[in-house]
Amino acid sequence: MTAALCLTVAGVTTTPAHAIITKRFGSGFPTRAACDDVGVYEMRNQGAHDWTCYPQNGAWSGDLIWYT
Repeated sequence: MTAALCLTVAGVTTTPAHAIITKRFGSGFPTRAACDDVGVYEMRNQGAHDWTCYPQNGAWSGDLIWYT
């Protein structure tokens, strides 16, 4: 194994793991806009990095997202 390859392999094995943590901030929103409004507020209030809204059971649900 060449020195350059050893350094590359060593760098890959010592790279810290990254995770995405999510937490539901609500469900049953009648519109995406309503979900987004709450998402913005909750993101700022809870120190999250982002939020997402998605359709679920005929309404909208939302999750906060933290990246580590």
